[in-house]
Amino acid sequence: MWGVSVPQLAFEYEPLLYTLLALGAAHRATLLPQEASSLRPVYHGYIDSAIRQHRPVTANLDKNVTEAVCMNTVLLSLYALFLRSEPSAAPYDPPVMWLSLAHGIRTVLTTVYDQPITNSSPLAPCFKPSPQSGKVPIAPSGSTMDP
Repeated sequence: MWGVSVPQLAFEYEPLLYTLLALGAAHRATLLPQEASSLRPVYHGYIDSAIRQHRPVTANLDKNVTEAVCMNTVLLSLYALFLRSEPSAAPYDPPVMWLSLAHGIRTVLTTVYDQPITNSSPLAPCFKPSPQSGKVPIAPSGSTMDP
């Protein structure tokens, strides 16, 4: 999903592309702290573009909201959580922005919840419960099962 489906959606919905680029730059800044100060304006610029283009779409939600809009909404919330981990000299501030975004995610997903599940969407794995992968089922006592 993350290697193929989400990038394909990003080429169809530019705000998602900007959000992925912002998250990529933010992740690199976390992995390479020596580059963090030069990457900070990069990921802030991408996220600003993503939000600027995403906001008008979410202001007019209807049943035709696309999968890309849903994915971007969730990823914007993850980005907001990332911002909480950035070093700051300011005193602790409750995660009000993230809580507000979480409410927005609920609004978007409530509007389109049935779409990703019913139309075999590439995002269906995010919404459909599935057993944990990699686990071998336990055979009932007295029976044999192939692993």
